[in-house]
Amino acid sequence: MAVFGRNTSLGKTIGELAARPILEANVSPLIVDVGARNGMFLLPCAYSAMATLVGFEPNPDEYRKLAKGETDMHFWATQNDLDIPKFREERYFDCAVWDRECSQTLYITQGPGACTLMGPTLPLMKNTYFLYPWWDHRRRQSVYDVHTRVVEEREIRCKPLDALFGADEKI
Repeated sequence: MAVFGRNTSLGKTIGELAARPILEANVSPLIVDVGARNGMFLLPCAYSAMATLVGFEPNPDEYRKLAKGETDMHFWATQNDLDIPKFREERYFDCAVWDRECSQTLYITQGPGACTLMGPTLPLMKNTYFLYPWWDHRRRQSVYDVHTRVVEEREIRCKPLDALFGADEKI
């Protein structure tokens, strides 16, 4: 996304030229982040400043961090002096996105970024993937042990996007 901030021969950045029709139409780009755990850090600051971020995070602990602006990524970015994109508006929902209103089991895993609605890791897969190469036995760790092992199950609310956005909002 570094291209977004690159200058053109017209004296404007690529992002400014690409966004001009959107801004002239008085439209705020809408970014939807499903499984928003750490927030959105992938967009250039120039783009995020004109956009609205809507995040969905069903894990109660991670939702609380998002709502307070105290996610693990915020902490890491602050410690490493990195820019945290500021959005025109941010809204977070403490539910999962589904095709209808219902409740589902959220499988909260050892690594918070691996939480899932799909169920626990299949036994066949538990010792199949590793974080480091097979030859580095001192550092080799199972992805299951570090990330995907289920530590808790919770019933969570699920809602369709249509139930969360107003009739005048375009997704």
